[in-house]
Amino acid sequence: MIYTQLSQVTTPAAVAALVDLPTVKTDLGITETATDAWLNLTINRVSSSITNYCNRTFPVQSYQDTFRPDRTRNPMGDPLLYSSSAPSYAVIQMAAWPTVSIASVNENYLLLDPSLYENDPVTGQLMRLDQYDNAYWWSMSKLVVDYTAGFATIPMDVQDAALRMVRKAWFARTRDPLIKHQSLPNLGDTEFWVSTGNAGNMPPDITDILDNYRMPALL
Repeated sequence: MIYTQLSQVTTPAAVAALVDLPTVKTDLGITETATDAWLNLTINRVSSSITNYCNRTFPVQSYQDTFRPDRTRNPMGDPLLYSSSAPSYAVIQMAAWPTVSIASVNENYLLLDPSLYENDPVTGQLMRLDQYDNAYWWSMSKLVVDYTAGFATIPMDVQDAALRMVRKAWFARTRDPLIKHQSLPNLGDTEFWVSTGNAGNMPPDITDILDNYRMPALL
């Protein structure tokens, strides 16, 4: 990285679940309420698993990102001797996206007018503008961005991934999850598929959906 980025959540999402109870019950054909507590617990577990796998929080919440330059490199990545001058950057990548709104941008401890920056809400990239509305360079010793990001409505395919995981848990709750094969006289054989992938309890049909939303982990 050519700058250090620290991100913190300033206002957590009100609801972390990626799919709601009525949708789950409709999908499973459940009309009674006896299993609501179990379903809600499972929805929360599934949502946490998806959040951890994708390295992102899907619901809308507020963040504060702080950027400080790496003074040993310039924007092209070439090593430089330490200098007190601030390096320049074409764009700044915020930690969360899609962006809902930018509350404030402070560059070198000065509040920037909104006319002096432009945000791509889809990618979460922030571009500096000059007074003539032309693309400019971020030149900073410290940049602080307060913003809101996330999905106001959870994407349908992410909801589908969550539903598949809940459904899997629903049908597995009354049987030994380690059973691979069982033979019942006069009733035939039953064999349960067991995932052998790298995503823990997520089979490939679920990870195929979630990989489209997975954020790279920055080390």
